[in-house]
Amino acid sequence: MKEKAHRWFHNLIAAAITGGANAGLAALGIVGADAIGINVPTLDARQLAAVFRVRAVVGLLAYLKQSPLPPESGDTQFVSKDNL
Repeated sequence: MKEKAHRWFHNLIAAAITGGANAGLAALGIVGADAIGINVPTLDARQLAAVFRVRAVVGLLAYLKQSPLPPESGDTQFVSKDNL
């Protein structure tokens, strides 16, 4: 069980980092668009940090939707009326 929880927590952190990295790529896209002459407002450091945080939270929520908390015991059977 400890191994599953460790793997789950590792993947949760990876999802947050991936979400933040997507924000960084979006910022690079803005710089690239500006370089080829498309007038796009640039982000200052505060705005970029806010986008990074939001994307990290979106990554966390997407991971939690896909992989909710692992069960505390090794039993993965769902609770039903028959089990009560």
